Amino acid sequence: MSAFLGPIHYLMFSKIKYQDDFCLFLIAKAEEQAPGFEEQIREHVYTVPEGDLAEIVDPNHIHGSLQEMVQQVEFKLAYIAAQTQAKGIFSLPEIIGLAEEYGRIRAAKEKLSAGEAFRFLFSQLLNGMPCDRVQEVVEETDRSVTWRDAADIHGDFWREQGLDGRQFYQIRSGLITGMLADSGVAFSEEKPSYYCLRAE
Repeated sequence: MSAFLGPIHYLMFSKIKYQDDFCLFLIAKAEEQAPGFEEQIREHVYTVPEGDLAEIVDPNHIHGSLQEMVQQVEFKLAYIAAQTQAKGIFSLPEIIGLAEEYGRIRAAKEKLSAGEAFRFLFSQLLNGMPCDRVQEVVEETDRSVTWRDAADIHGDFWREQGLDGRQFYQIRSGLITGMLADSGVAFSEEKPSYYCLRAE
């Protein structure tokens, strides 16, 4: 990343905000079930500041500032998932269902090709920094895109909370299902770390 704010930095900030907004959605849903949960959670997690990115990042350490925000929202999602399950507020299937519900709120508003769906998803979903090069397209045709996550950059945050790192991917799959609900593109996990988008 460059030393000056550019489109890639704003794209990263948008992805960070997407995950943070999803976390806030989960917190609000948990608060409905267990009053006081929101106050307890907010004492332990970071919330992305409002305002323009130029007012938030350290201009001398743009990459480092964004990396810190990525780590904070990764921790935040894992912490919320751990706390809601430990307190019996939500089960994992319920969190996955809420992820799909949130995904539908932020869903594609038109029919997409498989390639368009892939670009739509990863213009919003956080999957590390660009230099991490996590998503690797395995095969792309007119009707499908298959990709793999070349590295697990999420699991450690979940394991630190005493959870199976696979929970992140199950929840992300719920988000993707919701985001593509009316797009005409079906999502599937072909095998661990391999995913496919296929025009219906």
